[in-house]
Amino acid sequence: RPLEKLADQARRIAEGDLSVRAEQRTGATEGDLLAASFNRMLEHISREQSGLVEQRTQLERIVKDRVAELRRKDMALKGSERMASVGLVAGTVAHDLNNPLTSILLNAESLQQTLPEDSPSRRVVEDILESALRCRRIAWDIRVLGREAEIELVPCDLPELVHEALRLLRSSWEPRRVSVV
Repeated sequence: RPLEKLADQARRIAEGDLSVRAEQRTGATEGDLLAASFNRMLEHISREQSGLVEQRTQLERIVKDRVAELRRKDMALKGSERMASVGLVAGTVAHDLNNPLTSILLNAESLQQTLPEDSPSRRVVEDILESALRCRRIAWDIRVLGREAEIELVPCDLPELVHEALRLLRSSWEPRRVSVV
């Protein structure tokens, strides 16, 4: 009879019920010794299973964190690829714009040199030159747009830097009769 109970408990354990324990009476019989060993085995299995559940939970957390990290890196990589594509397109567009702009600038400068100072067409040619130079700066800005910024901090002469900036921007503020002091 005790062995039949033990066999029934073993069947329940095989079905996943680890809460089952063998009944021990006096501890002197072989059946009691077998029941005690059976219960110790169940305790060990329960502890091992708890450890495995904890390890699985930790592994799931690690995998979840790594997947999130990979997604972040993938998005950053896609952003970098987009910037590289923008840079390639920007470089091509800027190059394609610079070729006709160079021709316009050279022809306008040549025309400007042949016109007398008091010619009404001279102002039109100067406008063409200013617009072409502005387009060239825009093309340069487009090329720079696609590049990653490389900033290098170096000492500089501030008045010289301001004069250079004003020289570059002069064509945008002079036609509006703005003066900078």
